[in-house]
Amino acid sequence: GGIRKNIEDGILREVYPAFKNSQIRGNFGMHQSTLALAAVVLDEEGTSQEMLDFMFKSGDLERINDPKYPNGRHYYLTGGDILSALTEDVDRDGFGNEAAPGYNNIWITQLKLVADALDGYDRYPESDLYNNVKFRNMFKARYQLIMLGKYIPSIGDSGAGGQPGLGMTPDLFVEAFERFGDPVFAQVAYLLNDNTVYNLKSSIFTRNPEDVAQGIQNVIDTYGTLNLESLDLTGYGLATLRDGVDYTKRSGFDHSFMEIPVVDSSGKEIKTISFPALFYRSEGAGDYITFEFEVKATDVYNVGMITVLSPAYGKYVVEIDGVQIGGEYDAYGPVVEESPVTYFGELSLEAGKHTVTFRCTGKNDASSNYLIGLRNLVLTAVSNEGEDLYTGNLQRDAWIYYGRNTGHGHRDTLNLGIHAYGLNLAPDLGYPAYTGDYPERVEWTNNTISHNTVVVDKYQQKNSWVGTPKHFDATERVKLMDIEAPKVYPQTQMYRRTTAMIRVDEENSYMVDFFRVKGGNEHHFSFHSNDAVVTTENLNLVDQPTGTYAGVDVPYGVRPANEGTGAYQGPGFHYLFNVQRDPDPSDNFSVDWQQVKNPDVHLRLTMLGDVDDIALADGIPPQNKAGNPPSYRYLIAHRQGTNLNSTFTSVMEPYKGSRYVTQILQVPVTLNGEPALEDIQAVKVVLENGRVDYIVCSIDQESTYLVDGKFEFKGFFGVYSEVDETPEYIYINDGETIGSITGKNANVQGNVVDFTRDFNLENEITISIAQQDTDVNVNDLIGQYIYVQNDNVRNASYRIEGIKSQNGDLVTLDIGSATLIRQYVDPADFTKGFVFDIVQGASVVIPLSYEGHLTLEYVSKVLAEFIEAEEVTGPMIPQLENRMEQAKHHFDKGSVDQAV
Repeated sequence: GGIRKNIEDGILREVYPAFKNSQIRGNFGMHQSTLALAAVVLDEEGTSQEMLDFMFKSGDLERINDPKYPNGRHYYLTGGDILSALTEDVDRDGFGNEAAPGYNNIWITQLKLVADALDGYDRYPESDLYNNVKFRNMFKARYQLIMLGKYIPSIGDSGAGGQPGLGMTPDLFVEAFERFGDPVFAQVAYLLNDNTVYNLKSSIFTRNPEDVAQGIQNVIDTYGTLNLESLDLTGYGLATLRDGVDYTKRSGFDHSFMEIPVVDSSGKEIKTISFPALFYRSEGAGDYITFEFEVKATDVYNVGMITVLSPAYGKYVVEIDGVQIGGEYDAYGPVVEESPVTYFGELSLEAGKHTVTFRCTGKNDASSNYLIGLRNLVLTAVSNEGEDLYTGNLQRDAWIYYGRNTGHGHRDTLNLGIHAYGLNLAPDLGYPAYTGDYPERVEWTNNTISHNTVVVDKYQQKNSWVGTPKHFDATERVKLMDIEAPKVYPQTQMYRRTTAMIRVDEENSYMVDFFRVKGGNEHHFSFHSNDAVVTTENLNLVDQPTGTYAGVDVPYGVRPANEGTGAYQGPGFHYLFNVQRDPDPSDNFSVDWQQVKNPDVHLRLTMLGDVDDIALADGIPPQNKAGNPPSYRYLIAHRQGTNLNSTFTSVMEPYKGSRYVTQILQVPVTLNGEPALEDIQAVKVVLENGRVDYIVCSIDQESTYLVDGKFEFKGFFGVYSEVDETPEYIYINDGETIGSITGKNANVQGNVVDFTRDFNLENEITISIAQQDTDVNVNDLIGQYIYVQNDNVRNASYRIEGIKSQNGDLVTLDIGSATLIRQYVDPADFTKGFVFDIVQGASVVIPLSYEGHLTLEYVSKVLAEFIEAEEVTGPMIPQLENRMEQAKHHFDKGSVDQAV
């Protein structure tokens, strides 16, 4: 009894006053979870309820200035603010208000402790956070940021420049899978556990912790591994275009070294490390470790390995059944990361058991040790290789961040990132060298110029919670995102980025980027890639002998005198050095970043149109973060004028080995026979495979333009592709006409009739569709986004997950778990209800897209070629030609189904 009383009085009861007096306050959720645990463990009638009431109560950190307190001030909390913060600070996608993924991860980690403490607690049943939709969405938030299976964008104060790492463990998702049953949580846990169920377990408080592994394996067998789609997280503010498949470890046999038995070694330490990998502490040449594995079918196999690369790892040879295969393998790497699959050669293996040995031969001079970390043995049957035309990870993506740019965020609205060929090709700078008012952080790392976006009038962006998405679409060939950010530069009438990812083939895609800025007198377009060797084309660059981009007389890191002495708002140009300038650049130039991490991989940016001057300069990422390169090479494109109107038009071309693009041009566009100058841009991209793509983007959707004298266009965005000067593919988004596609509904318009008005795991919006759009098949709206006009405090854009019902012009849209609640009317009195992001009667628009392959003209041309080659002969010729004429007749009348 005395021990219990000492714990209750000396620890548990002390938590509550310490909480109120801000003595244990940390990041959001930390002190709240401490109070919740103390209340539940104390479990005292009245007292525990009081503690939990205070934790859920709305409140903030207050300050009393009084000389009787240490340092003349005293801080205290007026409430734990759990419900208010979940409602107002956690967005509809489940992210906290931190911007930075790492800091947002603290929210779910700590709030889960609160939820677990209260789960099933009888004295406070109304506090079940697992029934709160915002809290539930927090489980889904972070994994949706995964790129290429190994990167999280280093948004804001998060991560390191261009380095892989997910910053998540499987445990959270194992529990989410058990609790909610959604297969995606099993897929995430599997990915985070190195694509294996080895050692995946439930909480120690479950009856059979190891049973969950089989459940996760069943999900993988049924649904496959995690394959994230293109997605716009409109609450958080991150639009991501994804393409490609990870073919790594998809065929033959895949053995995890953590699961197959060790049968022999030279006696050094063996352990599982948290990467995860099987670690062997070799001490020098001659040390070895041998594993036994099983082959299920006799065949010739291509033998591959996946290891961990590290500054402390050595060189090894690989032996199968005691015989060396392939050459010496060097496991050294400048940073700790997973290696790609390394293939050592082909080998005939009988069904049954075999051994694989890793024998140390020494080390790289740069390596500090002889160790090795082993992940997977990959055996690909040569007889099956024809079935898999591709190997390795062919995933690629492009993303735009338009979320919060304050707090742990950076002034980075409309920042663009790119991943391809296993690399982060356009990284953010990540976590600053030091926080607080450290000049490098305030003037450079957090500043707008250090990100891939546009600086207006030589000062950093203003505060913004989230931008306004306008379009998002993801077809097989064309993927599109379009976002406006009206608050970051109040003097602009438009600050908007439209980026499309165009598929070339299974392995390659390029991006076309239109960054429009209307207003202000100076625009600086900034772009950089990762650590790279940089070359240019069609630029005449001259070295600036001294100074920085801020001027020849402004030293590096020294704030210019004309930028004041108060809180810094300037452009940060004094952190860009080794400057080269072209004062009169070409209207078609290119910059190519050949990646240091893999010199086979490049990112090439071709800029089209007039700019006043161009500069290349070095910018330094934080140097106290492991793996950050010495510098990045920045491209700065500058325009100036009064009330300036700029459209920075670029083609961004990731490629490996040789280029797949042969020519990029800006093509003329006319309106009623006169050149169209401002509101529309058209780009021609000629591919090595013979395809020619025309990419068109117009903010004037009421006019019909003629593009390059070839085809008409009326709409927002389109792609028109030819092969041998014959149309091969057509795509249009939010438009009526492109080439032979004409008379389409550009979008569905209407008004909000009703919507879900409380916290609910399932939410809906009922709209009345405008009369001219009632012929649209509402099922075609599934997967599209609805954009609701609102007060612009936050945006009102939602993915349409399904159609709940239709009754005439009334359609009820399923928007899933995306709540429409923004905040409480009065945080001090929850009974007054909510403020919503939308209101009844608000206008809505749902952009539509159309695409067509193999137009009638193209099919007719192919038929003529088959006839000429005598591959179609006899009575088939007039029959097919007649069918083509009939199809054209139906198509011209608008009867597309009959034409098909």
